[in-house]
Order: sequence, then C-alpha cells, then structure tokens
Amino acid sequence: MSNYAQRTYEEIIDIKDDKKVKVIKQLIPKDVKTIVDIGCGNGLITNQLAATYDILGVDINPTKLKHVKTKTLESSCNKIELPDKSFDLVFSSELLEHLPEQLLRETLSEFERLSKKYILITVPNKESLIKLMVKCDSCKKLYHKNGHLHSFDFKTLDVMFTDFRILEKMEFGPLIRAYNNILGKTKHALTPASSWIPKFWSKKQGISYTYCLHCGKKNETKHRFHPIAFGLDMINLALSKKNKSQLIALFERKSGE
Repeated sequence: MSNYAQRTYEEIIDIKDDKKVKVIKQLIPKDVKTIVDIGCGNGLITNQLAATYDILGVDINPTKLKHVKTKTLESSCNKIELPDKSFDLVFSSELLEHLPEQLLRETLSEFERLSKKYILITVPNKESLIKLMVKCDSCKKLYHKNGHLHSFDFKTLDVMFTDFRILEKMEFGPLIRAYNNILGKTKHALTPASSWIPKFWSKKQGISYTYCLHCGKKNETKHRFHPIAFGLDMINLALSKKNKSQLIALFERKSGE
C-alpha cells in the first residue's frame, strides 16, 4: 500500500506527535466509550487513547500490531469481521490517502457500518501530490514517496459519507507549502528525478528509502542539486501558499439512519 506500511516501529517512533493526539482527544465526544482505530499501525495514537477508552486496534500488518498495547485485530480495512454498529466511534488517522479508489470506497462504507454514532478521521490537508513524486529505479514509474494517492480538502470531507453529517472540521498542524502543478510537471520533464525533492523537504521523516507502489522495489532516497529544479522551486515560493498540514473531521450518524 505504501512505504509506511513496511516500516518498523523503531523507524517511525521519531514521528510521534503529541500535539496531534491532543487535537484528536479534544474532538472525541464525551459520550464515547468504545473506539475502533482502523489502520492503527504501531499504535502511536491507539496506545495513548487506550488510557481513556475501550479501544480496538485494527491493522493488516501483524508485525505492527505487536506494538499495540490494547486489544487488536489483524484485518484489511474494507472487510472487518465484526457486527454492525459495534463501536461508539470509528477512528482512522492518515489511512485514507493511501488507498486505491475502489478500496477507499469500500473502507468508507465499512466505517459507516461499524459506527454506532460517530466517525473521526484525519487526513493530509490540500496536499500537492506532485511535490513528493519520485521515480522507481526499476520500473521507471512515478509514485508519491509516502504512498499517497489522494488529496483532501473541506469539500471532499463534506461528501465523504452517505449516512453521516459533519459535526466539526478543522485544519491543524505545521504549515506546509503547496507546489504548483505546472511547475511540478515542468520539473519532472526537464530535470533528473534525483533533483526533484530537496533534502530539507523530508528531513524529519527519518528514513532514506521508499517502496515503489507499482513494482514494490525498495528505492534509496538521494538528492543531487540541479539548477533548473532549484529555479522552479524558487518560482514556486512566489506562486504557492502554505496550508496547515492536516485535516480532522468528526461525523455523526444522521437521525433515522
């Protein structure tokens, strides 16, 4: 699904985000007692919520689930063998942007099926997917270095679910500059792939490789300066604004649904 899906707990512990967890906790309604965290990964968020809620962590990767300190279930995100309306709140953080279109639709339907009352999600905010595209050394195809396939904004959240309405939605997180799509395509056409992503764009992620979404090959991350790529990046500073990096939205089941 993405390079993130293949990373170990030790490799991503550096991206633990207490500020994000604080925002999540603030939006969880007071009447929530049971939660399912779908796509919980290594439990970086799940484990912190477990101190307050009866929570089940669901992930397709059994190696990751070993680090979750509460109840777990190994399962895909679109076919979870649990009864309808099993939880007060269905929660998912940074999962949906990784899912191919059909799997995304099936997963959203599964969220609705499992939720008794609420759904709470976080996704990247207005992400310029072209900004972090890389080229596979093996198959030569382009893919997003973090495995992202979708970009979300408030409009996409508004139509995300059929039987749920939005109670709250907000942007949060550090400011990230967007990247002009025409400039991105020009960079890809005129410069080598090694010059597309400057080191400082992803220096906090703590990894030096990605996995190709098309062939699965592990590619080492490398950067070489190129004057045209640098020039296009400078032009982008004037053309593109910064946005808060993440969206969070709380949904409530519509009455009678």
